[in-house]
Amino acid sequence: MKFIRLATISLPKSIGNHEFEFPITIEENGNLVLRFVQSPNFVADLEHWHFDTFQIRWRPTVAYNFPHGFVTFTIDKTGRTDEMKIDQPNNDFWFYEIEFKRKKN
Repeated sequence: MKFIRLATISLPKSIGNHEFEFPITIEENGNLVLRFVQSPNFVADLEHWHFDTFQIRWRPTVAYNFPHGFVTFTIDKTGRTDEMKIDQPNNDFWFYEIEFKRKKN
C-alpha cells in the first residue's frame, strides 16, 4: 500500500492571495501562481511536490531556461504560511539571498 501525504497547510487559507515583504504575490485560483511584481515576466506555476514543497514551472515569458527548482513554505504556530524559500539553481540570480517573509497584518 502506498501512502501519499499532501501539504500540511491549507492552500487557499495559508498561501493564496497574500503578500510578502519582498514584492511578490502568490495567487490561488485552482492553481498556485508565483509572480514577481517588479519583473512581470517572472511568472511560474507551482505544482505540489512533497509536504510543503512545490516544484517551480516557469512560464515561457521567463527568458532564462532554469533547471528544476522548488519553493518551500514554512508554517507559523497558527498554521499559516510565514515564509517562502526558493531553491532555484542558476548562475545569474541567487534566490536564496532574498528573504520572502509574509507581511504582518
